[in-house]
Amino acid sequence: MNQKNQNSLVTTGIPSIFLIFSVLCLVILSLLALGSSRLDLKTSELSLEYSRKYYSACNLATDILQSLREELSSSLGGQASDRQSSLFRTAADLADKYISDPSSTDPTEEIKVENFSIDASNGEMLLSIRYTDRLCLYIEGKILPESSSCLSIDAEYVVPDKQWTPDVHQNVFLPSETILH
Repeated sequence: MNQKNQNSLVTTGIPSIFLIFSVLCLVILSLLALGSSRLDLKTSELSLEYSRKYYSACNLATDILQSLREELSSSLGGQASDRQSSLFRTAADLADKYISDPSSTDPTEEIKVENFSIDASNGEMLLSIRYTDRLCLYIEGKILPESSSCLSIDAEYVVPDKQWTPDVHQNVFLPSETILH
C-alpha cells in the first residue's frame, strides 16, 4: 500500500512541476514581448515626430524658395548687366526679410529659419532651417540671371549640430591614491 501512495505522488507531482515551469516560461516570454513592443512603439513615435518636423521644414523651405522665385521672376527685365545686380539685390532683400521677420517661421512648431544668405557678388544662396534642437536642413543654390527660372538648387542636406562622442574615460587605479597609506 505504501508503494501505491508513492507512485501516485510521483505521477501527479512531475506533471505539475512541468506545468508550473511551462506557465512561468510563458509569462516571462510574454512580459519580454510586451516590453519590446513598447520600446518599438516609442521608437516609431519618435521617428514619426522627426519625419513630421522634417517635412514641415521642407514645406517652409519650399514656400521661401517659391516666393524668392516669384520675386526674381517679377523683377526680370532691363539690361543684362543691370539685371544681374537687380536680381541679387532683390534676393538679398527677401533673405533679410525672412531672417528679421519672426512671423515667417511656423509658430506652432520649433521650426525656424536660422540663416538665409545670398552673396551679392556671385548669387550663391544658403538657406538653413532648424527643425529640431539637433538637426538643421541646409539648402544651397544659385541665382541665375540668364535663366528663366532664375533659381537653381544645387544641394539639400540635413546636418546634425552635435556629434555624439562616447565616454571612453576609464578610471585608472593608481597605488599612490589608495585610501590606506
